[in-house]
Amino acid sequence: MEAVIQVSQELKPKFEELISYLDDSQQVAASAFFTDLLVKLLAVKEEEQLLSLFMELSTTAFIGLEFDDFSAQLIDEILLHAQEVSATFAVDSSQTH
Repeated sequence: MEAVIQVSQELKPKFEELISYLDDSQQVAASAFFTDLLVKLLAVKEEEQLLSLFMELSTTAFIGLEFDDFSAQLIDEILLHAQEVSATFAVDSSQTH
């Protein structure tokens, strides 16, 4: 559980920066989508919840929103971090079974 909380704390400022930019650039639908994900991130208590959030995050390309270059870069950073965490959890899980 400690690792899950640490990941949440690492991702929180990345989401906040993205949401702030989306708000400032009046990308309301995108801001709402990522705000919802941030709320879920802050409520995460278990690895399964975090991985479920990452699955939802991975749908970003398919939700019908267009992003400018800067917001796309911020989103890519979040997705990369999520991918790295998922890979780490997968390795840790395979070593314990």
